[in-house]
Amino acid sequence: MNCLSTGGTQAPIPRYTIHIPNNHIMFGNPFTKITARLKFKTEKELLLYVIENHNEYSKIYLNRARIEWKEQFGYVANIPVYSYDEWLVEYLAKTSDDAEIIRAIFAIIPNVAEAKYAKELVTNPNLPSDLFEELTEFIYRYAHLMANVDYKYISRKYRKYIDEKTYKADEQRRSRRERIARKKLKSLLIAVNASKDVLNGSDIDDVVEKSITSDVHEDVLYFIGKLLP
Repeated sequence: MNCLSTGGTQAPIPRYTIHIPNNHIMFGNPFTKITARLKFKTEKELLLYVIENHNEYSKIYLNRARIEWKEQFGYVANIPVYSYDEWLVEYLAKTSDDAEIIRAIFAIIPNVAEAKYAKELVTNPNLPSDLFEELTEFIYRYAHLMANVDYKYISRKYRKYIDEKTYKADEQRRSRRERIARKKLKSLLIAVNASKDVLNGSDIDDVVEKSITSDVHEDVLYFIGKLLP
């Protein structure tokens, strides 16, 4: 079964309740031992388990997947993407067209650091329309990336919303660049003016005291350092 394909009625995400006996905690990693005993009839069942139970070090898919399941995946720096479950989940968040897989990843976002996988989900062209609404808090952050995605299930209303957020982000980015440019230009002119005053015969000590004060902007010091190495 191809984990990236859709079809049929969505089944509920399987939940695995695992009881860890006390005697297992004393010897080795009980999670690894228990995972090894689980039987996964389909790749999708394994993937859903991985999504729900993985961490940055786990290799559940690597150890439990059939060879034919692994063959569909690519590589990261010449290492199979399924080498670590975290890499695999990130890949699925970005590329999967299976709504159940996408929803399972969405369900764990509140439980992972820094909303991991949100960027991949919002730029997945197969993102279901209802999840788009749930992920709107990330749209402004990734608006430029989303603007270039050809979404399959997002309405014109949502596409317009992305375009509006992209335009607003462009305006704010432009405004921020203008503020920085003004500060740097002002700093440059102050530095140049100080040099001109000296050339026009002003007392050097007076010019220095006038130009280098406790509240002078860091860029002034930078430009003076550049002009007078």
